[in-house]
Amino acid sequence: MVKKKEIKQKARVYVDGANLFYAQKHLGWFIDWKKIIKLLNKRLDILEIKYYTGIKTNDEKMKGYLAYLRKINIKTITKP
Repeated sequence: MVKKKEIKQKARVYVDGANLFYAQKHLGWFIDWKKIIKLLNKRLDILEIKYYTGIKTNDEKMKGYLAYLRKINIKTITKP
């Protein structure tokens, strides 16, 4: 018997980075984006993930974090 190929729903993921940052800080969490992507891809056909956030001038720590997100194929959209 041939198994039916499961058709996954398509999805786009939009992340409000500022709210997520303060929520995880308040809860003492650390978000592992690689695990999140892996979990989402098991259940959905992810078309894109976008991370929206504000960024301060000369915030090297945030720039490094955004570079990491881009490296793992999360599109970053920033605003001063």
